[in-house]
Amino acid sequence: MEAKLPQNEEQRLAVLRQLNILDTPIEERFERITRMVCRSLKVPIAAISIVDESRQWFKSIQGLNASETPREIAFCAHAILRDELLLVEDATQDERFADNPLVTDEPFIRFYAGYPLNLGQDIHVGTLCAIDRVPRELSAEEQEILYDLSKMVESELAAIALSEAQIQLIQELDELERVAMVDSLTRLWNRLGIETLLKREWEYATRKNSPISIVMIDFDNFKQINDQHGHLVGDEVLQGSARLIISVLRSYDILGRWGGDEFMLILPGSGREQTAVLLERIQATIAQNPVPTSAGPMAISLSMGGVSVFTNQGEALQYWVEQADNQLMKVKRLGKGNFQLAE
Repeated sequence: MEAKLPQNEEQRLAVLRQLNILDTPIEERFERITRMVCRSLKVPIAAISIVDESRQWFKSIQGLNASETPREIAFCAHAILRDELLLVEDATQDERFADNPLVTDEPFIRFYAGYPLNLGQDIHVGTLCAIDRVPRELSAEEQEILYDLSKMVESELAAIALSEAQIQLIQELDELERVAMVDSLTRLWNRLGIETLLKREWEYATRKNSPISIVMIDFDNFKQINDQHGHLVGDEVLQGSARLIISVLRSYDILGRWGGDEFMLILPGSGREQTAVLLERIQATIAQNPVPTSAGPMAISLSMGGVSVFTNQGEALQYWVEQADNQLMKVKRLGKGNFQLAE
């Protein structure tokens, strides 16, 4: 059963456009909340879903490799019509959802609980939802947990805290242009996006006379993973690793997919010592958290090479990108699984 449109649909969509959040890369502050939903409610799937004219788009989703679904089959399209929790204990027994393709086919949704994300004046832009593949109930305490976490999402939406360069770029681009700058697999900035942001961050660093660090990241033995387990598992490794790296970054740091199994990390305002500490944290996080894949948990390692510079040191930006790449090559030659910053 397709959901009706909210009575304030035109106003709701106008507010949603002003957020400039659609088709933007994943961010740790939202990833953290959906992970908390999974752990607290013991569900395999949790999502922050944003509903526009024709789709529900996931700013963050755990447990599914999906970025969006059509609005006409979205549970969340029903949830935004309410001020309170939408609770579906068994979708096969609910006439609104029993023949929904998300119920009859993958991911075989049975249980759904979603709180609308209210930005004031009954403007519901989406939901925070918990999903299970088996029927279940949600206790009063669990409902309170989900409600509290939904308020955290609303707070984050009301106080976007990206770097100045990212904010400006997102505001300048329309949705189609943003799509063209986001990697469809990892949902990070792609090569075009990260190059554009690097130039802008370089300009900001020049005006502020502040340091900037550029780090190239490469997966060790990634070809071996693809050869032994297939490209699907390789894709899962890239997706899972991107989320692990983001989990230790500041909100205004920028991670992008440079190409293949290589990422670029931009750290505005970060000097050499601060960058070294962060890279150590990335290495520790990767070492302590095997990436879940369809072939089982996958232990991986990363090699990283970078530079920390002030832009007035006399060389052009491209020179420093090449120097970061040279540092990465040195690490790969010396045994991998480590990092090196240029002196």
